[in-house]
Amino acid sequence: MSDEARLEISLGPDTEQFINEIFRALDDETVDQVELDKANEADGVAREPVTATAVLIFAAPLLYAIVPVIDRLLEHGRQRHHMHLIYQAAQDNPAAVEPLTRLAEKHADVSIGFQPIRVKR
Repeated sequence: MSDEARLEISLGPDTEQFINEIFRALDDETVDQVELDKANEADGVAREPVTATAVLIFAAPLLYAIVPVIDRLLEHGRQRHHMHLIYQAAQDNPAAVEPLTRLAEKHADVSIGFQPIRVKR
């Protein structure tokens, strides 16, 4: 590919799931233009290899479609983490729930609504 972009993603054992979420969020035409190169590492003796690193290779203009999807997925992950913290706080210290809930609501204000992105050509 000329003017290709390479995006390396490494999230340990969560890499494969994250890559799958990216591909599900993109429209079919964009997915067809993305090459995926995986680097696996063995996860124990009798287990299947785990995708340790994935490299997305695509034409540079597709950055406008792919990067917002990644940003949105990371933001949703942060929100899930906040909800988990609130749940744990409710179990351990009910008084901590209210301030953590306000913090999570504030962070949720910056999240963008989900919509598949289509690249105009």
